[in-house]
Amino acid sequence: MLKTEDQRRKLEASPRFVAAVVRGLLIQQDFSSLADLTDAVKTVIARVHLAVTDETLSTAYQWVHSRRPLVAVPPAPAGLPPSATEPPVSHDEAVALLRTLRACVKRMPAPSGVSPRTVDKQRALEMVLDEIERTRERCAALEAETVDDEVPSS
Repeated sequence: MLKTEDQRRKLEASPRFVAAVVRGLLIQQDFSSLADLTDAVKTVIARVHLAVTDETLSTAYQWVHSRRPLVAVPPAPAGLPPSATEPPVSHDEAVALLRTLRACVKRMPAPSGVSPRTVDKQRALEMVLDEIERTRERCAALEAETVDDEVPSS
């Protein structure tokens, strides 16, 4: 009894089989995109009358990708020099470029060279000295009151 094509395709390819197909295709040629690779994998699997699901493909891709890249990395565009050989852009050049792009350019303040802990210590010292000065003023005012109270009126 002959099976129809739909009945034959109901058999699903295992992830291990799909991974083997992917590895074989990657040995034969480089693919520029994952879509091209997926089309080729599905074509090969359809030739042997098996079905493949997205989950099976994903699992197979993960297995293969753990050992090698799935798609070829595109080469750098031809007219652009490699960035490693270019000297870095100076501050003035960057400012000029940003101004031509009408970007707002602000200068950052230079670091003071003082650590935050030192700043905190200076603030604490100022607070203590201010409190000492206020205490002296209160004491002087109290002493002046007591002196006024002790002076006999004649």
